[in-house]
Amino acid sequence: MLCFDILLNKEKDLLKMSIKETQQNKSATRATLFSKKIIQKISDVDKLCILEIAALQKYLSKYFSLVSVDDNSRPFDNNWKQWCYEKNEFCPEEYFNYNAAILCGPASGLLVLEVYDELLFSEYKKNKFIEFNESNYVCIETFDGKLQYYFKYPNDSRSYNCYEEKFSINGTTIVPFRIIGCEGYVLAPGSSQIYIQRKYTVKNNAPLVDAPNWILNLCAETKIDQSTNVKVPINFPAQKETEIKQSAEERFKNHFDNTIGWGITKEINKWTHPTEAFEKANYLLFPKSRRKYMCFDLDWEGSATIWEDLGLPKPTIIIVNRENGHSNTAYELEKEVYWPCGTNINKISTKPVDYFKAISRGYTRKLDADYGYTNSSFKNPFSNLWKVTWNDVKYDLAYLSEFVIISNKIEYYNRLKQENFVGRNEELFYTARKWSYTHVKHYENYEIFRDSLKTFLIEHNCTKIIEHWPQRGQLCDSEVNTITRNVAKWVWQRKDDKDFSKYIKNFGIMRFETINYELDHHEMVCEIYKRQSAGAYHTHKIRVEKTLNSIKEVVYKLLISGGNTSYRNIANVSGLGYRTIIKYKEYIEHFKNNFLGNKS
Repeated sequence: MLCFDILLNKEKDLLKMSIKETQQNKSATRATLFSKKIIQKISDVDKLCILEIAALQKYLSKYFSLVSVDDNSRPFDNNWKQWCYEKNEFCPEEYFNYNAAILCGPASGLLVLEVYDELLFSEYKKNKFIEFNESNYVCIETFDGKLQYYFKYPNDSRSYNCYEEKFSINGTTIVPFRIIGCEGYVLAPGSSQIYIQRKYTVKNNAPLVDAPNWILNLCAETKIDQSTNVKVPINFPAQKETEIKQSAEERFKNHFDNTIGWGITKEINKWTHPTEAFEKANYLLFPKSRRKYMCFDLDWEGSATIWEDLGLPKPTIIIVNRENGHSNTAYELEKEVYWPCGTNINKISTKPVDYFKAISRGYTRKLDADYGYTNSSFKNPFSNLWKVTWNDVKYDLAYLSEFVIISNKIEYYNRLKQENFVGRNEELFYTARKWSYTHVKHYENYEIFRDSLKTFLIEHNCTKIIEHWPQRGQLCDSEVNTITRNVAKWVWQRKDDKDFSKYIKNFGIMRFETINYELDHHEMVCEIYKRQSAGAYHTHKIRVEKTLNSIKEVVYKLLISGGNTSYRNIANVSGLGYRTIIKYKEYIEHFKNNFLGNKS
């Protein structure tokens, strides 16, 4: 990595000239998005060496949130959607020999209109009386001749999502254009396919301007109500006042984004349009940013009807494995719960999330479901591999909570302290947090801290994870990298907070069990006093050790240099009080005799 960074620095001239030209453009009345030097580099990308391409990607990362993609234009990072909300950190080695994708949304400040068919798009504009002067907007031409128009992502409380315009001709569905918003991405200018000699080029360079209202009206379906953390419809004039009735199957499909992660097995390794995913997949990956379904994995035969025996509400979806009789159930929620995406935790209220988790724990306990199930993926209910029952019902969290005992976090944190983990991800995440809280103060540089954490987690993943989960093996590299990056950023941003010590205290240096709050008052007071005494003794012991080490170091330095080893001088050199030095005079004499004895 160091060698690569050194080589990459040779391209500084490109960056300096481009940034200087961009600054000059900003002072002009009509500032274009790309400088002339960058446009030239993009046009000649097939002639550039690897270092020049890396420098170009690094330049783009100053303005956009990027991720690296494979040869099929799929992000390597399975959790890439979180970087639509917060700018991703650019790591050059992740892009070596790979294209970069720009993530649309707040992090990049970008909204993209992609035109599939110019004739049909012109017809659409004519029918809708839309004025759209292409020369006013930044335009990128893709591998296959599609046109992408760049616009500013609005800086307001609304969520501008992906959208496809569709209509049917002779039974065939046609898509003249689509809008790529939050949780979507486009390949960056300069992306190339060398073997077929195609590349993404800048067709029109212009200022990055606000998106026309007709585009916003199509994709701004919802906004976030920060007080309740749920989606609220935006009342655009063109919207119908009455909601169209949808079936449970249609609502399930509409919950997903325009790109779905899926797999034939439980390994999610494909990312395609929803139509293909619903048709071919056996397993689907839910959107990371929200929870619409509360799901449970029942790994035992005959579990499909257990909800009825226990008097629980009827699930919206019941999926039965035809081979072993195991089942999965899902309760659809009236309102989606917005979920923290990696380092997006400060932008999302955690109260609804905690409420969701508490209810989920209650149902998991009552159903005897798999505690390691994370609600992140689900069996595809449209796959012929499963037997599926649909019930057209939706619930709110308050109603679901009436059927189970809502547990608090005491049980959860007590289980973590005992290192009784329910899955590999939970173990590695907890281990990363614990290591970071206790070591972050020793580092002055974030990159060194992050790399040290990564080294520690790689070793833990290759040893302890394999030992603790022999049937499942170690986590993949992308999972380790994601946990490393998220934990490192979160801890580093808070290491100087005045309340940072509370995070360390949560792990319990004395390794006490959680206090049983059902104790009577007298027993509770005695237990607290016992713990306070043990804590005070531990703190006193640590302070004494630090003081003796400081005195020992000063005494040895004075003896080696031939300095004055009187108690007064030791106090002056060490910065400790004279009375403190006198208190440890027996230790000081022992240090002196030990030093002189070894010397002789």
